[in-house]
Amino acid sequence: MGLLYKGDASYQDICRPVVGKTDWGLDTLVRSVAGRRDQFEDYIAGLAQGDAAPSPYSGFKLQTWDPDDSDAIWGRVRLNYKGLIGGTLPPDKAYNEIIETSGSSSHHFEPPYDYGGDFFAVSAVMDFTYYAGQTTWRYITTSSPSGSTHGSLGFGFITAMKKVRYTISNEDGSTTTFGNMAPVGIVSACTPVLVVGGVGFRCSPILGTAFFECEDVVRAELRDPS
Repeated sequence: MGLLYKGDASYQDICRPVVGKTDWGLDTLVRSVAGRRDQFEDYIAGLAQGDAAPSPYSGFKLQTWDPDDSDAIWGRVRLNYKGLIGGTLPPDKAYNEIIETSGSSSHHFEPPYDYGGDFFAVSAVMDFTYYAGQTTWRYITTSSPSGSTHGSLGFGFITAMKKVRYTISNEDGSTTTFGNMAPVGIVSACTPVLVVGGVGFRCSPILGTAFFECEDVVRAELRDPS
């Protein structure tokens, strides 16, 4: 004999829907619904991304859902919606940070190899770690962009060197190493160049709407001058 449900046991909200915001500035809505367990699979099958939430939340469109079938009597589903209530696009948002990263730079010298020390440098490699400014830009568009929108940092910090090591290959086959202090010719030849630009881009549609959540990652980088 199957379970007998008293009253309306169809899938309904079991608490007041919760509204919020994404990091991009879109509005969010989370609904928690429950209904009779024997209709759980049919309810899930009837969900579709882009569906409007019921009134008075019809401006929100269904994006994802999280089913819970752990109870033998009631099926539960968490429904996740997004929308833009009010119709005004939020401003682009900049999330700034300082990261630690590393790099290397090299140079091959032409004769004569004398750089003012007790060695004759044929080539030199500069290995370094440094702090770099990085900005993650998050913004909303009404069409899918073909590439990133932002190419600059959102704050004033660029880079700061942390640790440097120079490894010089000498004409006689030996090697010489230096820390931060190295002959001026070696330092000048191996000094990396600063490049500020995009290192990451992604864009995702908000299903059921004309909006896209986009993200650009812009970083200051020290690169081999060659």
